[in-house]
Amino acid sequence: MRGVAVGERLALPQSETRPPREPRHAGDPDERRSVRAGEQLLQFSTQRDPAVIAAFVRTRVLEPEREEFRRGLEELLAYKTAFGDVKVPYAYRAPSGHRLGSWVADQRRYKAAGVLDAERVKELDGLGMVWSAFDSAFTDNLAAVAGYAAEHGHACPPADAVWGGRPVGTILKNLRTAQRRTEALERRAEAGETGLDRTGALSAERKAALDEIDPGWCPSWPVDWRRCFILTRRHLQDGGTLAGAEPGSIVVQGEDLTAWARAQQTGWDKLVPAQQWALEHVLGLVPLAPEEKPAPKVSHAEKEQRNLAAAAQYREREGHLNVPRKHKETLVVDDGTDEDTVVEISLGLFIANSRSRRADIPAARAARLTELGIRWE
Repeated sequence: MRGVAVGERLALPQSETRPPREPRHAGDPDERRSVRAGEQLLQFSTQRDPAVIAAFVRTRVLEPEREEFRRGLEELLAYKTAFGDVKVPYAYRAPSGHRLGSWVADQRRYKAAGVLDAERVKELDGLGMVWSAFDSAFTDNLAAVAGYAAEHGHACPPADAVWGGRPVGTILKNLRTAQRRTEALERRAEAGETGLDRTGALSAERKAALDEIDPGWCPSWPVDWRRCFILTRRHLQDGGTLAGAEPGSIVVQGEDLTAWARAQQTGWDKLVPAQQWALEHVLGLVPLAPEEKPAPKVSHAEKEQRNLAAAAQYREREGHLNVPRKHKETLVVDDGTDEDTVVEISLGLFIANSRSRRADIPAARAARLTELGIRWE
């Protein structure tokens, strides 16, 4: 009985993890004859020659399995010749009808399980086999980032940017998030924390690949700031200038470089020292003198206070609030500086609008205007 059990095991396929041989057509006469021969051979109630059993196992189990691998390898080589790589989509079928995508996925699974022969691994590696689908996706994304950077001169695209059909803006946004998580984990590790969860962090190898494309792909300051800085630098290197240019006159890749440069000069004190240094020593920009800076924006609440102050001033001088629609009231306001600021208030328009929209204006304004003697009708 022991010999029967051994024979039965030999007659089974080598491993359940191996890809099954593709069946022939059910009506194939050779297939029917082969099946009948196998059934007769495996009737172990009759003594059989061990050499015959060994030949059967070799021709019906081992050789077809090797033949299937060779076929897959040949189809993979043909795919590489046609497409330049071996990143085969799972659903892909070769022109012969062979399910090559599924076969490639099986080889990955066998290797991960440790049941793929070293020789087969070597042959697949020789074709450039991508063992990890996750790594393959990163490689494709990296190629898109490299293409975008080569064309635009930077790897800081807008969030909605697309290159080669891939959303490079979103891809880089996610990679920056991963890199910042890595940096945070490194700081915590340096502080002595252990057992840190590195899920979502960016590996050193991937960061190095991105750094090679653009060392500034993950800047410390806003991405759009660096994008505009790079574009402005290229504009100047190509012989352009910003001097005397009006906002909207120099637009590159959708960015108004003149308006951006002016905003940096105006908001100089809000920039970090590294930004200030780069603007001054690379772009030649300097902060605006106080007298050159535009008047600060006035908040809605401040406008309301100024309008009511102008109304009170007019009422005190004229004795009524029957203000002509086009009248402008000159008002001195304290803006927190050493010198008072003189502004003109469109008081006539303010009174007319308040009267026509009485039901919608703030209650505090209506009460104050009533107190000053406005005629609502």
